[in-house]
Amino acid sequence: MTSLISRFIRTLLLAAIAAISAAGTHAAAPDQQSITLLARYGMLGVADDEAADPLAGLELRFPQNWQGVRPWIGLNLTDGNTWFAGAGLVYDIELTRDYRATVGTGPFYYQNRPGRDLGLELEFYSFLEITRELPRDQRLGIRIGHLSNAGLGRRNPGSETVSIVFTRPFSTPRRWTQIALPREH
Repeated sequence: MTSLISRFIRTLLLAAIAAISAAGTHAAAPDQQSITLLARYGMLGVADDEAADPLAGLELRFPQNWQGVRPWIGLNLTDGNTWFAGAGLVYDIELTRDYRATVGTGPFYYQNRPGRDLGLELEFYSFLEITRELPRDQRLGIRIGHLSNAGLGRRNPGSETVSIVFTRPFSTPRRWTQIALPREH
């Protein structure tokens, strides 16, 4: 059962990546033009043989983008003394006027508790998120994710996450938007 759920999540992530490559360019939404704080709460290890751990996380998504791809950083904690932190890239796909799919991935440092060993301290976190727009460019949605060392370690059991997400944009100091990546017009 665990491998079936893992395959399903990987298939969803691959489908989202395929949608990205087929998507056209679009004007950035207001929440994509400023720093966005994302808070999430869910479970780590939802498809594992052992009990899942409650998971809380905070992320910052930055307005700099290249063809719609934007950088983000995140920190995730469980009450089982497991945590992972890192950075990566996200891409938004506007599904309708109110709904958006977001895919993201990146390398993360993973510090585990005994019993939730994923093989290495270097893990890669990938996710698919579906959110609905709320007032003031805030969003609420659900995320499924996969944490894995991509086969770099002797062991690579991987672990899945499911979370409720809430995002809120913050105004960005002008000097921050002029760093590194050109803005999409």
